[in-house]
Amino acid sequence: MYYESLTKQYPVSKTIRNELIPIGKTLDNIRQNNILESDVKRKQNYEHVKGILDEYHKQLINEALDNCTLPSLKIAAEIYLKNQKEVSDREDFNKTQDLLRKEVVEKLKAHENFTKIGKKDILDLLEKLPSISEDDYNALESFRNFYTYFTSYNKVRENLYSDKEKSSTVAYRLINENFPKFLDNVKSYRFVKTAGILADGLGEEEQDSLFIVETFNKTLTQDGIDTYNSQVGKINSSINLYNQKNQKANGFRKIPKMKMLYKQILSDREESFIDEFQSDEVLIDNVESYGSVLIESLKSSKVSAFFDALRESKGKNVYVKNDLAKTAMSNIVFENWRTFDDLLNQEYDLANENKKKDDKYFEKRQKELKKNKSYSLEHLCNLSEDSCNLIENYIHQISDDIENIIINNETFLRIVINEHDRSRKLAKNRKAVKAIKDFLDSIKVLERELKLINSSGQELEKDLIVYSAHEELLVELKQVDSLYNMTRNYLTKKPFSTEKVKLNFNRSTLLNGWDRNKETDNLGVLLLKDGKYYLGIMNTSANKAFVNPPVAKTEKVFKKVDYKLLPVPNQMLPKVFFAKSNIDFYNPSSEIYSNYKKGTHKKGNMFSLEDCHNLIDFFKESISKHEDWSKFGFKFSDTASYNDISEFYREVEKQGYKLTYTDIDETYINDLIERNELYLFQIYNKDFSMYSKGKLNLHTLYFMMLFDQRNIDDVVYKLNGEAEVFYRPASISEDELIIHKAGEEIKNKNPNRARTKETSTFSYDIVKDKRYSKDKFTLHIPITMNFGVDEVKRFNDAVNSAIRIDENVNVIGIDRGERNLLYVVVIDSKGNILEQISLNSIINKEYDIETDYHALLDEREGGRDKARKDWNTVENIRDLKAGYLSQVVNVVAKLVLKYNAIICLEDLNFGFKRGRQKVEKQVYQKFEKMLIDKLNYLVIDKSREQTSPKELGGALNALQLTSKFKSFKELGKQSGVIYYVPAYLTSKIDPTTGFANLFYMKCENVEKSKRFFDGFDFIRFNALENVFEFGFDYRSFTQRACGINSKWTVCTNGERIIKYRNPDKNNMFDEKVVVVTDEMKNLFEQYKIPYEDGRNVKDMIISNEEAEFYRRLYRLLQQTLQMRNSTSDGTRDYIISPVKNKREAYFNSELSDGSVPKDADANGAYNIARKGLWVLEQIRQKSEGEKINLAMTNAEWLEYAQTHLL
Repeated sequence: MYYESLTKQYPVSKTIRNELIPIGKTLDNIRQNNILESDVKRKQNYEHVKGILDEYHKQLINEALDNCTLPSLKIAAEIYLKNQKEVSDREDFNKTQDLLRKEVVEKLKAHENFTKIGKKDILDLLEKLPSISEDDYNALESFRNFYTYFTSYNKVRENLYSDKEKSSTVAYRLINENFPKFLDNVKSYRFVKTAGILADGLGEEEQDSLFIVETFNKTLTQDGIDTYNSQVGKINSSINLYNQKNQKANGFRKIPKMKMLYKQILSDREESFIDEFQSDEVLIDNVESYGSVLIESLKSSKVSAFFDALRESKGKNVYVKNDLAKTAMSNIVFENWRTFDDLLNQEYDLANENKKKDDKYFEKRQKELKKNKSYSLEHLCNLSEDSCNLIENYIHQISDDIENIIINNETFLRIVINEHDRSRKLAKNRKAVKAIKDFLDSIKVLERELKLINSSGQELEKDLIVYSAHEELLVELKQVDSLYNMTRNYLTKKPFSTEKVKLNFNRSTLLNGWDRNKETDNLGVLLLKDGKYYLGIMNTSANKAFVNPPVAKTEKVFKKVDYKLLPVPNQMLPKVFFAKSNIDFYNPSSEIYSNYKKGTHKKGNMFSLEDCHNLIDFFKESISKHEDWSKFGFKFSDTASYNDISEFYREVEKQGYKLTYTDIDETYINDLIERNELYLFQIYNKDFSMYSKGKLNLHTLYFMMLFDQRNIDDVVYKLNGEAEVFYRPASISEDELIIHKAGEEIKNKNPNRARTKETSTFSYDIVKDKRYSKDKFTLHIPITMNFGVDEVKRFNDAVNSAIRIDENVNVIGIDRGERNLLYVVVIDSKGNILEQISLNSIINKEYDIETDYHALLDEREGGRDKARKDWNTVENIRDLKAGYLSQVVNVVAKLVLKYNAIICLEDLNFGFKRGRQKVEKQVYQKFEKMLIDKLNYLVIDKSREQTSPKELGGALNALQLTSKFKSFKELGKQSGVIYYVPAYLTSKIDPTTGFANLFYMKCENVEKSKRFFDGFDFIRFNALENVFEFGFDYRSFTQRACGINSKWTVCTNGERIIKYRNPDKNNMFDEKVVVVTDEMKNLFEQYKIPYEDGRNVKDMIISNEEAEFYRRLYRLLQQTLQMRNSTSDGTRDYIISPVKNKREAYFNSELSDGSVPKDADANGAYNIARKGLWVLEQIRQKSEGEKINLAMTNAEWLEYAQTHLL
């Protein structure tokens, strides 16, 4: 087996989570000593102090940017304000923005207190501020010894001061968002000045000064932004009056209003004055109030002003981003998401008419078009023949959106304001909840569709009148986001809370480490008794309870874990042995001390192996003198065998970890609890229950191995510090519990079981969400597995080397199906199918239960979709999907071992298939991550006995089949035994010929249709087989890759299942079975094309002048080439090929005997596996150390598929 060498490859870190059950009077003592209250209060203070810190961040930003000047401001403004723009101007402006962001950050970092940001020193600074109240001071003081609480907060706030182009930074807000707005106002002011508009309360000179470039320096602070926006508001009022007064004048064009600048980062959050609703009344009042203001705005002249400006612009300098906004706009205009993309592709092709249209061309086209950040509506209008429709269709859509808002608001007022009984819970009134949601949804739709013409921010020329009117509408809508979220969260709130509090037991370093010397500081000890595990936490007033405990005198004892660790040897050995206070005791020679200071023991220009060995000998001797470290019993290699100091340090690290046990009388422990000196908890999960008999959960096994003598003797599992204790208070009271009484019938949720038995009864009560009705303590313990292992630097190379010398490696192909959640096909090295299975249902052999997850997810997701529409709280399907994926991962892991196989998956980062797959990309990524994590450290034997943990795949010798996961972007084409292949042509390809449909067919007009069908070599009827034959060479139709075989004859054999809109069913989608040969006969007979004698009818086809004829012929050819055919009820799902194979048969998966793919999803998985065989070829063609290119091109796949046939 190739994987036998893949153990002890690298260390793995895990956090083990278990419940803590208080023992004896522990819980009473915790309450008596106010342990819970102090930490609950600290959590409340955390939110309080975050607010204080946020205020200081704002203060620092204001102080740092007050009265400062940005040197690059003038250069950037000159580019932006140029009348005649050049192609390079956009890039030049972007570069000056980069410079300006750096200048802003330099000013921020120059503040005298900037270095204190994120450090504990900030507390002293804050406490001295005159604005700090007594409550503020007390909250700050509560973190004097607990400042690590703010580690995550400080990391997030650190991003504020980045000069990168990120939307969450101070510099981005000023330079990328506000500066272009400011410069647009400078442009607009020219019209104001020409019109002679002067705002009330502003002198002409004062007003003029607002619109010179240097004024932007005054808007870097929140105070400056407020002042500027206030003045601009006055000018806008005057502009409004001017426009109203002159709107009927002949030829009058409105003066664009000025844009308001965004608030500074953090200051913009003041608008969200509440985070959540606390009552029905507050929610209803907020929705009603917002609706009233919005409706008034939408009925004002703002909307018509926007429409008029849009029409007048004709789309010039009005932009759609080159992202989902473009496809959404395409759907509004053409009722087709891809039309704009198709038109842009055609435009590019026309400009590059003489270039060869091969795969590289289309890749370059995609990259070039992607470079455009946005397109003007004018440009998009000119691409289509029906140019005027874009603007009008968009306006029509916005008008419909507004009308929907008005209708839904009236419904809200009637059902919620007038009819809803306020004494009844709002969440229980489904009609009212639906009315609220429909109203807010309709507002969100308008907001989303107005934002379609948001520019990318990099355009230098924008229609100021359009965007001024556009912004006025969006300002009214922006509040809906927080209102929507708060409303949804309130109305779908679960009846329980999962919120927990970290407990410190009055010690900031609680459980920071387990070393015996640190027990008095960190308060924690671990104990074992009768196969159970315990955590002891000492009262701070009794922190020496285990320093010299009484010698055990009875057989009833706890075994206390005595933990010893020599941490980070490369730091600790020099720190201790060369410390001034220890120099006389360890007595290094002057030569050793001098050479250490020079660094001659380190790799580099000054490295001396002799000096390195001398230092190692000194360290060895000193360790033997050390009071603690001498007890580790180090067994070092001969000094002469070390090539550098790091090899010695690794030996020290591996052996510098030791667990021993001290027997302590049970009575002593009990007395400590009684005297309120020890809090004792049993470490518990269901595997530790006296009723649990099955295999162990992996995390339980890892935890137990920490204390297994076989591990202690040769350490694989290491216990780490930084453990944490959490408390989750009960959130469901006893009278709120939902209880299914003993003997009461309960509906079976498992579809398979429900088919034979709809309900079950139990002899005991079943309580829904019972775990949330009790207070719960939990312990999180970090561990390292494969401790002391030297990490293999090129893990993928190690895997490839193992594969290279094993000729019997098989391949597992996994595909997301349309009829199946996931489909697996295993093939041997010759492409023969060994096993093909759908993973819709998972069988638990231990309990002989089969779970149909496909049916369960269909049911739950149907319910969830309904809940999205009416906001009802529904069963959370997240746990169901997680349960399914964990089961699938286990199945795949077993297949790897059973078949000595590698795994092939779709490459998520390149060409990921989008369609009707049952497993969406997000869930598939989760599966991929879980599979990598599972194979990171694969333990096969999970039995309680653990008789042979050192065997291959045992707990102490786990397989490591994947590399460490960092991110999906960094995965590349391989993670150990998992290889990523492109999804290109996997399910819709004939496995017996390699044929695939490579035609791009679109019936545009008669002339193009004639040219298309003229490209065929022959079109004829084969009376013997009763099929029409289309003979062609793909090279006559495309320059893209088509494999080694470009000549094919496709036939109208068999049946096709066609989807169509049925006029008899209200134009809803329906399906029918089509015999293409019969339909082709009807077409030719109708148009009097004689075919019966088998003549080539191509010339007669292209002499036809009727568009309808070509539409029908195109459709029939498309149906002929349609290889995948499925019914909506799932009864049929097959691949049928229109091409004969070497056995003179047409491949049809419905005729499969198991040696070929048995349905369309199986075909997809099979071909993914076949791409894995190509991967194996690449690996074996390269020698050890040579670079392997695992990126498979379309051409390589087609060639492989046509030469490696079933």
